[in-house]
Amino acid sequence: MMRPAADINWAYPGDAIPAFITLLCTPMTYSIAYGLIAGIITYIILNTLAWMIEKASGGRIVPYAKVFKDRWTWKIEGGFLPLWLTRLAAGKKDFWQAHPKIDEEERVREMEDETARAESATPVGEHETGQSDKGHLS
Repeated sequence: MMRPAADINWAYPGDAIPAFITLLCTPMTYSIAYGLIAGIITYIILNTLAWMIEKASGGRIVPYAKVFKDRWTWKIEGGFLPLWLTRLAAGKKDFWQAHPKIDEEERVREMEDETARAESATPVGEHETGQSDKGHLS
């Protein structure tokens, strides 16, 4: 039963602490629901506070190991509407058939959003390894 715990992102405290609270509270309260509630509330509080501090400081204060945070979004991949409905709204009479131009524009837009999110997540002055180049002598 504990095998899925290895898949938890233990590198970022904003993901690890709520997962640990969930794993701890579930058997202690004899209720899966109470364990999940404790984990979800902890996740909301920790990540909201981290977001507020980051926004209030203008990005100068970021949470420890934020680059390892699991990325998720409320946006549905491919958009909220099915592609055939997007093609219908664009005025295509044969909307049931795939149109490379419209479908490709949608994919390019999604890729640009992902790239922008990834670039904004990496702090300035840090390498891909997550180590800062400040204070190192060459």
